[in-house]
Amino acid sequence: MDKKLFNKLIKEIREENHHAFDLLFKEYEVKLKQVAYMILKDDHLAEDVFSDVMGKLWRGKVKKNVKNPNAFMYQMTKNVAKDYLTEKRKRESEVSLDEIDIEVAATNNDFEKIELIMLLEKFGEIERDIVTKKVVMQDTFKDISKDLNIPVTTVKRKYSNVMQEFAGDMTGGLYVE
Repeated sequence: MDKKLFNKLIKEIREENHHAFDLLFKEYEVKLKQVAYMILKDDHLAEDVFSDVMGKLWRGKVKKNVKNPNAFMYQMTKNVAKDYLTEKRKRESEVSLDEIDIEVAATNNDFEKIELIMLLEKFGEIERDIVTKKVVMQDTFKDISKDLNIPVTTVKRKYSNVMQEFAGDMTGGLYVE
């Protein structure tokens, strides 16, 4: 789309012009949904991303003159899609300490895991997630890194630091490489 027309439409959208909004909607609907789908690999989330992008336009989030409308719209879509992806991964990888069934662990004579859960309360969320995934879920460092979207070396370092900090309080060998 021509930058002059795009900026004119954005200005009109800020003034709540529905026709201007419809023109931009029709111009970018297919293209932006495709961009979002390429990132998310999910039709429904791609629809949500497109809706969020258009919602930002409607709410007047674009305050400047845009020099390259297509690049601007693609970048905005990419950013929103990445936010969705990050949030989706976070939700999928969250292991809440409250959700771990302590009764099942106890009936399986997994008292080390119960003790670990209680000791982990003093650490930050990322450290708790790493140790819980490693010890309770028996994930690999590589899988944990992927789930939490942090480097493997960071996962190993944080795991090692936590284990060293309360190694004297633990019964048995929970340090697993």
